[in-house]
Amino acid sequence: MKLAAGAASAQKKARRKARTKARKARMALAQEELLASSSSSNNPALLPASSQVDFLRKEMRKAPAWKDLSEIEIGERGLREDEVVETIGWKGGRELLDLCAFVKRFATLPPPVTKDKDEEEDEGDNRKGAPSVLVLTNNALRAAHIARELRNLLPGGSTKEAAPTGKPNKAKRQKGEETKEDTTGSNKEEDASTTVSASTQQPLQIAKLFSRHFTPAQQVSFLATHRVLAGAGTPQRIALLLSKPREIAFTLDVSRLTTLVLDAGWKDEKTRSLLDEQGAREGLVEIWEKIRERKGMGQVKVILF
Repeated sequence: MKLAAGAASAQKKARRKARTKARKARMALAQEELLASSSSSNNPALLPASSQVDFLRKEMRKAPAWKDLSEIEIGERGLREDEVVETIGWKGGRELLDLCAFVKRFATLPPPVTKDKDEEEDEGDNRKGAPSVLVLTNNALRAAHIARELRNLLPGGSTKEAAPTGKPNKAKRQKGEETKEDTTGSNKEEDASTTVSASTQQPLQIAKLFSRHFTPAQQVSFLATHRVLAGAGTPQRIALLLSKPREIAFTLDVSRLTTLVLDAGWKDEKTRSLLDEQGAREGLVEIWEKIRERKGMGQVKVILF
């Protein structure tokens, strides 16, 4: 009798476990479908530029620094329609693998360097910590994936994105390795898209500008010593890296910044997009004000991805 009761109890537990597993599988599938639909629908990047401006002004006005501004003040300090790039004609996708093609199509990237050696060295110094493109997203892990994808913007598309380790000995070893690779390939015909070789100048890098694994001090050290083509990060961390006066410490340099890409269509596992969080809105407002202060009006274009 006891054996029969034990067997029945075990069967009930097995059935209960199977039902729980099936329910979790259904929930996971529903969540996946929701995220997939969210990434393609309700994406402000799919709107015309004029509607994108209205959307961004509305969201940025929720930040404390802008909530009491009048319409005239918002018009002066906020985004203008000519500062938002029209992307409604984009025929490609808006998934992570489409990002580089999207950036190449709509952003303004620097041309390959073809100057003589002395001018190249000056140009290289000016580009240290001065990206042409910044991509803002609301999640550090997402930013890491974006930084990895942005490697395809680099000459050759295969250079590893740099991590701001803050360890000079490691950076020195990497530099030596890059010089060695350049020497071994010096007899080969250079590709037309290749910039100055590592023997005369540091290669361009992709900067990781988010909080996970990296301290602000490490990122400041990295920016001060590396030539940067593009960077990916969160609004809060990028705003922090822009906040210190240049005379006190080296910070993120926007002198060469041409394009600010907002990862507006992506949602995290809680279906939160870039501007759903107050911290991100505040960070974006601070970033935009610093750009306006240092670059002037109309010098940086905004693209919603």
